[in-house]
Amino acid sequence: MRRKIAIFGAVLMVIAFAILTIFIIAPAMIMPLDNAPLLKDIIQRAVCGSDETLSAAYSTYSTPGTTSTSIDYTCVDKQENAREVGDDIIKAAGIGYVVIFLTGLFTFMFGMQDTGKQTKSSSASVKSGKSSNRSESIASETLDFQPKDSPEHVPLAQRLQELKDALHQGLITEAEYKAKRQQLLDES
Repeated sequence: MRRKIAIFGAVLMVIAFAILTIFIIAPAMIMPLDNAPLLKDIIQRAVCGSDETLSAAYSTYSTPGTTSTSIDYTCVDKQENAREVGDDIIKAAGIGYVVIFLTGLFTFMFGMQDTGKQTKSSSASVKSGKSSNRSESIASETLDFQPKDSPEHVPLAQRLQELKDALHQGLITEAEYKAKRQQLLDES
């Protein structure tokens, strides 16, 4: 189930990039916009009314060493009234991209979170030689899993030596040393 959630998140992120490409990147690369009727139709449906047509006017600015072109989008109705929609396109693309991308990202991370744990536990079962039943080995390894550097994997002699070093360095008191030493001896 988590894997499907992660895939859904990845699909949302791809959709977010498609929105960014359709509304921002492609119109800047395809000039004039009339050369891409499908792209123009998508943008027109998003920002213009049903009785309006999208129009794009291009302005070129030259400075020493660079030339830049800006696109001014307007929706024109049947009476030739024009309405500026450049900001609407940027808002739609920005909000659509950010909201969908972030939703996809968090969904993907949520889906991958437990998938990573299952992968670790299944690889731990393979390393330990427990491979009778995959679901049993995953469940048992998940319950019994301890990090390699946990105190249970450190030899008793080493733990006692570290405790003694802590006492000599003044990090713990004599009473704390004796209590912890007795606890370690009782556990082993």
